[in-house]
Amino acid sequence: MHMLLLLRQQHRQLQRHRQLQQHRQPQQHRQLQHRQLQRHRQLQQHRRHRQLQQLQHRQLQQHRQLQRHRQLQQHRRHRR
Repeated sequence: MHMLLLLRQQHRQLQRHRQLQQHRQPQQHRQLQHRQLQRHRQLQQHRRHRQLQQLQHRQLQQHRQLQRHRQLQQHRRHRR
């Protein structure tokens, strides 16, 4: 029981401390969030870009393989 009471008191103090901090530095906090958001967006865009590149690369490879295949077939036909 005693420990619980202590914990609760600590918790309350922490909350109060946080509220005070937020009250003192709301702008800084916002700026931080903003920066994190921007970074997050950049990361997402980067990931999307990479995925797109990979996709395009795969499509290109498939396309080349198809072309090669066709050329080979035509070549064989010509020999006959």
